[in-house]
Amino acid sequence: MQPLLLSAFLLLAPAPKTPTLDDGFYEVLDKGDGVRFPANDGRTLLLGKSLGKQFGTATIRSLNNDNTRFGVTLKGAAKLWDGPEPLPMALVADNVCLRLSGNAIPNADDTRDLWFTIDGLEPARRVAKALKCEVQLRKDPGHRLAVKWTPDKETYEPGEDIKLTFELTNAGKQNVTFRIGGSQRGSRDNQYRFVAQRGYGGGRGVPDTGNPDNHGGISWTKTLKPGESYKTEIELNKWFKFEDADIYRVTGIWSLHVQDPELGGFDQSIWDDLVCGECLVRVEKGKK
Repeated sequence: MQPLLLSAFLLLAPAPKTPTLDDGFYEVLDKGDGVRFPANDGRTLLLGKSLGKQFGTATIRSLNNDNTRFGVTLKGAAKLWDGPEPLPMALVADNVCLRLSGNAIPNADDTRDLWFTIDGLEPARRVAKALKCEVQLRKDPGHRLAVKWTPDKETYEPGEDIKLTFELTNAGKQNVTFRIGGSQRGSRDNQYRFVAQRGYGGGRGVPDTGNPDNHGGISWTKTLKPGESYKTEIELNKWFKFEDADIYRVTGIWSLHVQDPELGGFDQSIWDDLVCGECLVRVEKGKK
């Protein structure tokens, strides 16, 4: 009976309480004396001495459409460390612990702009209350876009290079600003995705034989007024080899990142979407 009593005791034992810390910045230690504290990302950190609580001006914005992940920007926060390399540190606000994300940006007045991320709407609201700001949620901006894919030739020989013209038109009544690039530093631009099927789309899919690896790349924004279009060419052979005579239905998909230029700063994204359309690619022998 003794093992059963011990098991019952373990089940009824209360879970250890999370320690309570004052709001502020804390050094993150690898070892030594400190407070073991659960971070918002699921890890447990060893927090050392307090580094102060000069937060500067806080902004908390959603990073995805379902409002479950958020970015925290602190502009004009305390310097906290010397030199270009950031000190391992965390922010605690209303007992929500966030690790510093990426590099800090130094300012002329010796302050820093700091960046953190939060998982979950409820923790984001707690941090916002502690930092005296609002949580900016994403909502559908109501854009209306029409997409068209056009092959550069009516018919191709098996194995011939194929180019498609991608045309995106603002079919709405308001300007639309979106980001171009950011996934093209590689053999192909992965802002595009394609599906190719034989037999007018009723047959087997063509395998993607291209190289999808990329390392980011330069990005820029484009604004379309109502009725305006954006056009560019894409080489379909970086995805597929059309080696057999057939009529292929090609579905083209483009990752749309809607921006709001009035937000300023590096990240102006307000909505992520996909625009897609289809075209037929005819491959026939002896048609050159």
